[in-house]
Amino acid sequence: MKREFKIPDSVRGRLSLDPQTCPEPGCSQGWIDTPQGAARCPRCRRQADEARLGQAGVVGSRLDRPWTDMRLRHKSWRRVQEVSLALPDLIAEGRGLALIGLPGTGTSQAAALLVRGAAEAGLSALMVSWPSWVEAVQADYTRQLRTQAEHVAALSTPALLALDAVGEAATSTGALERKLLERVLGVRYAAGKSTIITAGMTRRELEEAMGERTFDRFRHSAEWVLFNGPNEREEEERRAREEREARAAALERSQRGAAV
Repeated sequence: MKREFKIPDSVRGRLSLDPQTCPEPGCSQGWIDTPQGAARCPRCRRQADEARLGQAGVVGSRLDRPWTDMRLRHKSWRRVQEVSLALPDLIAEGRGLALIGLPGTGTSQAAALLVRGAAEAGLSALMVSWPSWVEAVQADYTRQLRTQAEHVAALSTPALLALDAVGEAATSTGALERKLLERVLGVRYAAGKSTIITAGMTRRELEEAMGERTFDRFRHSAEWVLFNGPNEREEEERRAREEREARAAALERSQRGAAV
């Protein structure tokens, strides 16, 4: 007698793609039948995960980079991984984290992994490009579409917020960036919310970009992790170049062998 395939009512349809678009054989509203019972459809689950992480701002190449890809032999990466293992405590206590390092050393990827960990744990998390956000605030204010207060309020909601590339907004004097950063961090500090910032500059340069008051407040409520290891982007480009050269050499050897 064939066992009835029963989808749990509590999660029915929660992870599913459109039934017409999911190509997974046997998928029914995000679930498939297995010898052990109903199981989540892997395709639907991946799409749901990507959608959730996309809403959290973890997109593009950062989406598929696991911890195993990171240079955990370097102390900065090991420390961030330790933080990730205690992420619920960091968020519950409203502590902050500053990831500081030259461009390419991995600060943005580290922040993305932490935001991803929070989102996958069911916590509200958001990662935003600070320069892009400041630009959007300026544009909306000029066109009278949305006030600065409304933009700031939107960033006060997530339990974990990551501000990427702080200090790099292309404002004429930096005064607007400092004002907005003071408001965002001030609101979150008052609410006991955790905030991560990444910056591709020295600590002194960051203090100038943030403003003395904002910097001092964040300095006392956050842990600082210095990324002073190798340039991850250059390493990735080097590995990709070596792989291309190896494939080209293998193809050339194959063609020579076929010509003999």
